[in-house]
Amino acid sequence: MRKKRILKLSNGREVKIKYKSPFVGMANVFGIKVDYVFYKELTSVEQEAVIWHELFHKEKANKIFFLIKTFFNFRKAAWLEEFAADKYAAENFGKENTLRLLRKIKKLYGRGLVNYNPKTHPPIDERIKRIKEIKLK
Repeated sequence: MRKKRILKLSNGREVKIKYKSPFVGMANVFGIKVDYVFYKELTSVEQEAVIWHELFHKEKANKIFFLIKTFFNFRKAAWLEEFAADKYAAENFGKENTLRLLRKIKKLYGRGLVNYNPKTHPPIDERIKRIKEIKLK
């Protein structure tokens, strides 16, 4: 598997992703990284939903949430950032596609292929519930 590749999103945007991450997907100002679960367990639709979620972290959240994480409750800020990243994915790639990804992640938690970290991520059922409830424009 190549260490870097370009993933073309359904809207035509091209995103550079790097392999190997300790998580299904992660992002920072340096880029988006993915792991083996991204390639082996996710469909192309679920992969794109991950990328949209991670694009929020890379392009939007680092500026918004950095001060909150630094000076206030880290867990609360991390959870708010995850909810916002899920919403961003739903807005840009569709509510159903985002729900599909979140449901798959829930299954992967159950199979032990993805580790749940409550310090950085809210409960998956709460993430699913919030996406179901949002009204998109």
